[in-house]
Amino acid sequence: MFRFLFLLVLFFNTVIADTFSTTIGECSLEIYGGQVDDIPEFVHLIQDETKKLTQEFGQVQLRPFSVYITANMKDFIETIVKQLVDKPDEVEVNEVESEKRIIYELMVGEGDYGKVIGKKGKNIGAIRSLIFAINAKEGGKRARLDVIDR
Repeated sequence: MFRFLFLLVLFFNTVIADTFSTTIGECSLEIYGGQVDDIPEFVHLIQDETKKLTQEFGQVQLRPFSVYITANMKDFIETIVKQLVDKPDEVEVNEVESEKRIIYELMVGEGDYGKVIGKKGKNIGAIRSLIFAINAKEGGKRARLDVIDR
């Protein structure tokens, strides 16, 4: 059941990838803006946490999962939305910044608009809640996510 795990860490812009085994399955790790030196620390952390999960809940069916680490809100939004849509290559996020606010404009491919919104707006509501909470914690400008219909 642990298909995707998102961690936010403060880094810059390159992408580093690694794959390794855990107690719950094969993990693909992608660090956006990190350094190669960061990989062993994250691998160890993920392996420890998956061991704790199996100790607490028992053995689970092994399934591959992914961990994405980024400090860039635009990349974070793109990563989440690309997992929801049928046309991930058409996902685009633009950042419009004013004196008091940051607006993230999300555009998706034809037919994917409803997948991003979700039933009764639950998907977009969850994404907006995360963006608002992360920005509030960091003490930054108010953030808003708009889904633009092409």
